[in-house]
Amino acid sequence: MRVTFLEGSTRMTVETPEETRPALADLAATFGKDVEALENSARAVGKAVKDVARAFQAGESAKALAALQKLEKSTLPSPEMTERLKSFTGQVKAHLDEEDRRLKFYLAKHMRDAAAHVGMEVGMLTTDPPEFRLGPLTALFDLSRRSASVRYARLELEKVAATPEAVLEACRRGILALEGKGFDAERYFHVLLDAYKVRLTRTNQPMGSRVELADLLAEIAFSMQSERFYDDPQRENFVPYSRVQFAYDLARLRRAGKLSHQGLRLALGSATAGTTKQKSRVLYIEDERGNGQYYLTLWFSTPERIA
Repeated sequence: MRVTFLEGSTRMTVETPEETRPALADLAATFGKDVEALENSARAVGKAVKDVARAFQAGESAKALAALQKLEKSTLPSPEMTERLKSFTGQVKAHLDEEDRRLKFYLAKHMRDAAAHVGMEVGMLTTDPPEFRLGPLTALFDLSRRSASVRYARLELEKVAATPEAVLEACRRGILALEGKGFDAERYFHVLLDAYKVRLTRTNQPMGSRVELADLLAEIAFSMQSERFYDDPQRENFVPYSRVQFAYDLARLRRAGKLSHQGLRLALGSATAGTTKQKSRVLYIEDERGNGQYYLTLWFSTPERIA
């Protein structure tokens, strides 16, 4: 290829080496991509560092931790800057670890004080992660997100901030919701029996067949609807019936000693190790102390047949 250019008033024509041009073009493109990747990496690190600064200024440790996790996977173009980044992330992690240690100590003390103030029994189940039993409910703390999950029978009712006051208020709401307007054990026995019979009819099974609890839940929900829903079946007229309410009501029925009525007995079939892996198909039924197990099925039969 000939390249012509002016050198002063003299026109010059030079033969260029054709064989190296494609290789240099490829090299330039590759090098450009590498530089762009380094620029993107540096920008990402810079943004994460700013996120850490903003999080600490706002007192939001969960956001600081999220930014730290990004930084721990990052590198910078020069070894010196990479070492400075490692030193920085190490200091941030040490600070957050110390925050966690102090928060665990704070929760252990103040959960008891706050619960005693409102007349609620409290007991610590585990320390790492912190988990407390509060009446029939439990509160499992996620210190990394500074949140707590208020649960019954290992099912979440509500997620709140990781403070004793927020947790106790969520427990109050949860217990009120689960208790509802009262519980008639005999009536609930018949609700289960009617839902069970409907399910048997749908699946063409004989009386005494085992039905999975997950398959029975929808039948129970529909059987508990008011006339208003059946007159006008719209969303606003539907009264929900959740898995956690199902677990709570089964536990109440068992505590009331109403598993037998009019010659029929309600039985629960235990879940196996394999079936408990599918948590949506099983329910954890517990006693007043929180001890219990997972169940998979339910059926009605005569006492003689069960024996």
